[in-house]
Amino acid sequence: MEYLHRCIRKLHDNPKFNFLPKCERVGITNICFADDLMLFTRGDENPVTLMIETVNNFSATTGLKSSPTKYKVYFGGVSDTVQQKILDITGFKAGCLPFKYLGVPLVSRKLTVNMCRPLIEKIVSRINHWTAKLLSYAAMCRSFMWSGTAEVTKKSHVAWDKVCDPKNAGGLGITALHERNVANMGKLLWNIQSKAYKLWVKWINEHETLEHLYFECDWTKSLWIEMLNWLGYCKSPVVWEQEKHWISAESVKKDWRRQF
Repeated sequence: MEYLHRCIRKLHDNPKFNFLPKCERVGITNICFADDLMLFTRGDENPVTLMIETVNNFSATTGLKSSPTKYKVYFGGVSDTVQQKILDITGFKAGCLPFKYLGVPLVSRKLTVNMCRPLIEKIVSRINHWTAKLLSYAAMCRSFMWSGTAEVTKKSHVAWDKVCDPKNAGGLGITALHERNVANMGKLLWNIQSKAYKLWVKWINEHETLEHLYFECDWTKSLWIEMLNWLGYCKSPVVWEQEKHWISAESVKKDWRRQF
C-alpha cells in the first residue's frame, strides 16, 4: 500500500488532476486502513481516469488485482450524466451516502447516539451471548466485584469509586471510563497542538481554528478550566496565543515537569 500511495501522490503534480473540494491544501487523495482503500478526486472524468490508470498500473506492476464488484463510487453534487460516465470508466457500482465503516456511519457532522446504537447493540448482544454460555462464571465474577467474595450473595454494591481504585489501594483496578475518556480527549487536544505532521491534525488545522477548539467549544473550555484549577489557578481563559505565552512562562517558573 505504501507503493500505491507514492504512485497516487504523483498525481498531485499533474495539471489534469483535480482534488476533491477541501482536500487540495492537505493533499488528500487516498486513505488506507488495514486492507481497505478510499480514493478521493473531484467528480470529473479526467481526474477519475487518471486515478484508475494509476491503480491499474500498480496492479500490473505488483500483480495485485482488485475486484470491481467490491468497490463503490460515492458522489456529491455531481450531475447524473457525469455520474454515469464515471461509472462506465471505473466499472464500479454507485453507493449512497452516508455509508457505514466498521459499523459506524461516516458523516460530516458529529456522531449522535442513534448513529452508534447499532454498534452498541451488536457489542451488547455478544456480551449477552457470552454471559449466557458462562452464566455461573459471570455471576461469580459479579459477586466478587460487588462483595469481594466468589460466593453469590445479596450484599450491597461496592461504591464504583472504590472499585476503580488501584489494587494496592484496596480496589479492583478497573478503569474509570469517564476519567479515561476525559484523559483521551485531552490527549487529542495536545496532539492537535504538538503533532502537526499527522493527517487528521492537518485537516483540523486547515478547517478549524484553535480559538474555536479551545475556547468557543463549551466542553474543551471547561476541560481547560479544570486543568487550570488542578494546577491551582483560578482564571478565565483568554485568546489562545496569550494562553500559550502564559503557559510557557508559568511552566518554566513553576517547573511543572516535577508535578507529573
